[in-house]
Amino acid sequence: MPFTTSKDGTRIYYEVIGSGEPLVLIQGFSWDLTTWHFQWELAYKFRLVLLDNRSVGLSDKPVDSYSMDRMIEDVYSVVSALNLKNIKEYSPT
Repeated sequence: MPFTTSKDGTRIYYEVIGSGEPLVLIQGFSWDLTTWHFQWELAYKFRLVLLDNRSVGLSDKPVDSYSMDRMIEDVYSVVSALNLKNIKEYSPT
């Protein structure tokens, strides 16, 4: 199982599906990566990077409160673990 460790020591679970340009899919605070099951057809075009937010799914459940800054650190730890560079923002419009 792929895990990475965030700046504060929280283990974050992630999965990578597909190939091509990386596309990091980030869901709301209290959701795990299964939120994206209906979007997996994107894996035909992109290398999907999915993660369980802290306190849900397989990621650690620390007692500290969640914040946007911690969420950013968690995503950064996954992107760094995968050695992804030059991540671009994607908009379907």
